[in-house]
Amino acid sequence: MYSIFWEESPLSTVQNYQLPSEIRTLPLIIAPPTPISKMLKHGSLAVAVVQRQVMVVQAARTHSQREPWVDVYTYAPFGDRVFLASPVPQARISSRDILTIFPADDCAREAATGILELPPRAFSEYMELSSRTQKRHEQLFRSAWSRKAHRRWMVL
Repeated sequence: MYSIFWEESPLSTVQNYQLPSEIRTLPLIIAPPTPISKMLKHGSLAVAVVQRQVMVVQAARTHSQREPWVDVYTYAPFGDRVFLASPVPQARISSRDILTIFPADDCAREAATGILELPPRAFSEYMELSSRTQKRHEQLFRSAWSRKAHRRWMVL
């Protein structure tokens, strides 16, 4: 994707709209494409919604910000700061389902194969996101239930 500006030309007038003079008089400049930043590097940890549950996920490979789907390994909560590989250990989730990405310096310790132990700060962030998501789902359920109660059904 390139950014293109042009000198004064017939293209500078589009549908009777005159571009500002500072844009019209710029020399032709073709900017190089901006590098795509990495959203998730291989092995980095994040919190995401997987199958309507908040889980800790680990990137199965490096993903860019423009990718709509992310391949991850999923971990479900087991105890205090401990997460086990979920029943479906590999998943492809939407990048929109990622709630937060842990910094690289928040290293989780892999106690054994399929077991992660999060540092205290990362675990508290997971708990906060989990409770916030739970409250949002409860509010949606209550609002849907109250709308259903106000409906009047006609019985013939």
